[in-house]
Amino acid sequence: MAYNSILVANKIIELTQNMSDKGLSVMKLLKLQYIAHGYSLAILDKPLFDAKIEAWPRGPVIREVYSKFRREGKYIEKVADNNAGTAEEIDDQSMKLIQKTLDSYSDKGAFELSDLTHQYGTPWTQVIEENGFYAEIPNSVIKKYYLSLIS
Repeated sequence: MAYNSILVANKIIELTQNMSDKGLSVMKLLKLQYIAHGYSLAILDKPLFDAKIEAWPRGPVIREVYSKFRREGKYIEKVADNNAGTAEEIDDQSMKLIQKTLDSYSDKGAFELSDLTHQYGTPWTQVIEENGFYAEIPNSVIKKYYLSLIS
């Protein structure tokens, strides 16, 4: 089952509030959520959330998450009010995957995470080369890439 993207974003915000002194910007939230989604596709064989991902100039973006949090200022300090459900609704496997992603990537800054998504051969580069900016990055392309990272 794929979760609401705002629900997943809220959980990442909750989990990172005490992890780093660098703060969580919208860009960093988007990149962490994208990376967790990629690993979910590869490891759990299911999408983490149901929203599409687009290839924006600064990397992969979940438009509805960006729209919800873009006015938060430099750092996000609170979860979004929404009707997405509660974080407790996320299953244990998905929660472990989100936590492992945060353990591995949350110490990196937003631009460092963006650079990771811009490396040659990533789903972002494949999509912008074929379809240009703002095109959808298909889950099949994301899954294939993240499978290559874990093998």
